[in-house]
Amino acid sequence: MKLLLGNIILKFLDVLLTYIILQLGGTELNPLVRYLINKIQLEPALTIVFLVTVVLLLSVYRLAKNPVKYMLALFILHSCIVLWNSLCLVKIYLIFGPTFGIM
Repeated sequence: MKLLLGNIILKFLDVLLTYIILQLGGTELNPLVRYLINKIQLEPALTIVFLVTVVLLLSVYRLAKNPVKYMLALFILHSCIVLWNSLCLVKIYLIFGPTFGIM
């Protein structure tokens, strides 16, 4: 259960950091999410991505024979994505500084 909650929290952080980066002029790297954003705008697209991910996480947790194995793999994946997004924000801050509207 802790890994499920951890995955949901990491997905929320992913969506939040993605929103900030895109608002600052960044580009979405996931082609499916990018397509969705182009079709229905940023906020609804990211909300849908978050909700679909939560439903999929809950499904895996409930239906998998060994959910811990899958939850751990997804936790590692989500951690890497959040780390990447965080590093992108640090890079933006280091290049453009506080006058760019960060912090």
